[in-house]
Amino acid sequence: MKTILLTLFVFSSLILTSCSEESNAKTIETDKSISEEKVGIPVKISTLTGSQFEEYLNLTGVIKANSQVKIVAEESGILVKLLHEKGSYVKKGAALAIIENKVITANTAQAKASLHEAEINLKSNKVLFSKKAISDNQMKISELNFEKAKASYDLANARSEKLTVSAPISGYVNNRYADVGAYINPASPLFEIVDNSKMKVNIGVAERFIKFIKKGSEIELNFDAFPDLQINSKIDFVAKSIDPENRTFSVESSFANPQGKLAPEMVANIRLLKMKHENSIAIPIDALLDSERGRYVFVEQDNIAIKKNIEILAIESENVLVNGLNPEQRLVVVGHRLLSEGDTLQVIKD
Repeated sequence: MKTILLTLFVFSSLILTSCSEESNAKTIETDKSISEEKVGIPVKISTLTGSQFEEYLNLTGVIKANSQVKIVAEESGILVKLLHEKGSYVKKGAALAIIENKVITANTAQAKASLHEAEINLKSNKVLFSKKAISDNQMKISELNFEKAKASYDLANARSEKLTVSAPISGYVNNRYADVGAYINPASPLFEIVDNSKMKVNIGVAERFIKFIKKGSEIELNFDAFPDLQINSKIDFVAKSIDPENRTFSVESSFANPQGKLAPEMVANIRLLKMKHENSIAIPIDALLDSERGRYVFVEQDNIAIKKNIEILAIESENVLVNGLNPEQRLVVVGHRLLSEGDTLQVIKD
């Protein structure tokens, strides 16, 4: 019997202790909730001011060499000598290759001999004419023969000179299309020369944006291949008509190629000022919150969280141009993701 009474006493004590601890925990939790309600949810705020907001267009373009020429043969014949290989730098006028055409060479030699003969006859007849030994008509025929011989020689010599293929511009030999021993026809491609000391970027601009682009507009160029390289340039050319195939306007800008880093067909990212918004309200993009009804933010007023629906007008980097806020309002920029409208706030200063 004593054992039973002792067991009941211990069990009752445990129940009382458990109830007491649960009651204490609830009291502590309630006190904590009341304490937080009085203190408020900690947030940081930023007072809004009207300022200038610059909105930019972000476009892409393809880099081209300012001068890129494909050299073709002007006469037929056998390619007998190559004077420059791919990758070599050549100056304007430098010989690149020699074509052999025996017919042209022989015709040039014959024309040269005929010219020499006509020149001797002309000199001789001038002496005779001065002594009145030949007639006026004979003298004119002699002069005419000389002119005809000279014209024939000039034509033959011009064709002969074309057998030496020369560089029309200074630059690098980017491609070679024929080998020694090949028979070359007129218009056969032989070389491609690229002058990459100066480049240009071709930009296709959609018609809805063309009103923001003018000749002389400043642009900023960045390159995926060289993330640390930034080039400032200006628009040189804006097409007056749209390309019917892709419905874009052709826009070009030329610029120096620093250390020859850039190559044709690389992609350039272009940033161009679209417009300036005066006395506008811009906020950090991280301050935005989403709901089914759209974007909103919280502002602090008398330590209370007030929800404000906003309209996004433009985004630039980490800032957003918005409609729906006014100067001097206190925007919640830290802690806003934990808020509901009407929450009590504790503003934390930096």
